[in-house]
Amino acid sequence: MKEARADAKISRLAEGSVPRANTENLTNRNTQLDSSMQEAREKHDSTMNAAVTGLITSVVSATSQMLAGHLDNGFAQFKTNADALQRDLLNLNSAVASDKTTKNRNVQNMMRLRAR
Repeated sequence: MKEARADAKISRLAEGSVPRANTENLTNRNTQLDSSMQEAREKHDSTMNAAVTGLITSVVSATSQMLAGHLDNGFAQFKTNADALQRDLLNLNSAVASDKTTKNRNVQNMMRLRAR
């Protein structure tokens, strides 16, 4: 009987120790998983920050290059347009002066014809 009680006690203790061992094992695994997940989050955050920084740098660089190109091209186009406008105004003034001269000649010719 004493042996049966001792065996029962050993079995109960053994059963109780197995769940404790499983619990400790699970706790250790959870701790390892938590630390691995934290490390993965940190790597992810670091990678995302680097990607965002690279994207912003690319956008700023491309925008500055584009603006610099447009400003240079825009100024050149403005100068070309201004020169063309100046030529057109000179041609127009010349045409108006020519038309005035022609009109004056025509008026003079008509007055001569009437005077006859």
